Parts: sequence; structure tokens; C-alpha cells
Amino acid sequence: MQAIVFDFDGTLVDTETPELTVWQEVFAAHGAVWPDNYWTTIVGRGAEQEVERPKALLERLTGKPFLENAARHARVMALIDAAPLRPGVRALLDQASAANIPCAVASSSRHDWVDPALQRHHIAFSFVTTVCADDVERAKPFPDLYLEACRRLGTDPAQTVAIEDSPNGLAAAKAAGLFAIVTPNPTTQGLDFSAADLVVEDLSRLNLTSLRQALVQRELPHG
Repeated sequence: MQAIVFDFDGTLVDTETPELTVWQEVFAAHGAVWPDNYWTTIVGRGAEQEVERPKALLERLTGKPFLENAARHARVMALIDAAPLRPGVRALLDQASAANIPCAVASSSRHDWVDPALQRHHIAFSFVTTVCADDVERAKPFPDLYLEACRRLGTDPAQTVAIEDSPNGLAAAKAAGLFAIVTPNPTTQGLDFSAADLVVEDLSRLNLTSLRQALVQRELPHG
């Protein structure tokens, strides 16, 4: 194992459940039903990859304009600011640092969102590099973010671990050739992660030894 590349939203910090929760509240307040399958298509994607944003979806369903308001944004941010690192994140980062395993972030969000959050949670120093949507031509589900992270790290994608929480992120990691681990959050539980090399409840279930063993197991001949 040469390096570990982490997704940010939903993987390091569950920023996705607050966003989903508040949009569900907004839809209900406007007499619309939030379509469950909609989140499946957009979670983990870059904004430029989203065919229809929640605001446009609400307007289409209700036939009325929706004026984005400060109250919705403030509620989302209050919930996100209160969200801790997901279980096992800090321990795994500490183990990687002690073993001189470089770590990076590959996020479909932009630097002006990701960088302050890493600082706020006191983990920015844990990453050799942070690759965001504004660094590449295409965000997830395309492989560009992971390929750029491996290029900056100088690692072989086949010997690099990706840690994700969404089908779109998983698709990006696999397309780039990384060993892909998925740790679903409450908004992505129950989605199809059959393409993952490993699925774990949260990162407290992992350590460097188990990661190395999983990589070795993948390389063993089968049948």
C-alpha cells in the first residue's frame, strides 16, 4: 500500500445528511415530496455533473419559483458545523502518519469548501495534497480527481487505497484503478456498492494491517 486517498463530504465528515435533511424539510414545506432516488444520482458528484439541482427540481415539481433563502443555508451550516469527524477517521490518519503512508483528499467539492473544513477539524496537516473539483476538468464519477491525486503523490493507483461513501465516488475510484473501500453514511446506506473491493460500517473497523491484508488478498489468484 503506497498511499490512502480520502473523499471528503460524507466520508471524513458527514456533511451530506444535514444537506439532505434540510432539503427534505424545504420540499415538505412547499407541498412536494423529496424523491428518494434523486439523492442517489447526485451524491458524490461534482456540481457541474448534476443534471438538475435541488432548487430546479423543487420548482419543476411545484411549478413555482423557489427563492433561495439565508435561513435554509444557515440551518444546513449549523448542522454541518456541529458534525464531528466520522468514527475512526482520526485514528486511521494517525496510523498512516506513524507508518509514513501519505494521505490525500480527492473531493468533488471546491477548495473554498474543503480547505476550511479540514482546518476546522484540525486534520489539514494529515494530507500531503488536497485535490478538488476546481483542480480538474471533470469531477466524480469520472476518474480525474483520483488520477490527479495519485500523480501528485507519485503512487501507482493499483497500490493506492480510496475511501469513499457514495456510488459516484466509488465509480470514480474504480475507473482510476484504485483499491476502493466504501464506508456508507446514513444517506448512502443501502445503495449499491457491489463494485467495491471492501465495504465497512465505518473507519473504526479498519487499520493499516487490515488494509494491507485486503490489498494482498485482491492480488492472490482465485479459482
